[in-house]
Amino acid sequence: MAAEWFAVHTSGRNTFRCPACSVSSDMGHACADHHPSTCPSCRIVSLHWSASHGRNITIIPTAAPAAVRRLIEWAQDNLDELEAVEVWIALEELASRTGGD
Repeated sequence: MAAEWFAVHTSGRNTFRCPACSVSSDMGHACADHHPSTCPSCRIVSLHWSASHGRNITIIPTAAPAAVRRLIEWAQDNLDELEAVEVWIALEELASRTGGD
């Protein structure tokens, strides 16, 4: 079975769960990572996103499907932080309006 490449945590405003080690960590603030950080517990490189409806998402880019990994790399190379946040918000709106929420 493939390793989990993302995790969603819904309890705790600034708490994120690592898909690699399953440890939940309070990041101390809402997150909209444009560039990766690391899990405070296992130190794996990950992205953190404070999504709508109290969902906090952690993504491990190296474990993500190839197309998702390439999209993340493209966004990091071609978008600034504000543009990256705008893309995340637009994707959330699309999911919400099409029943994906």
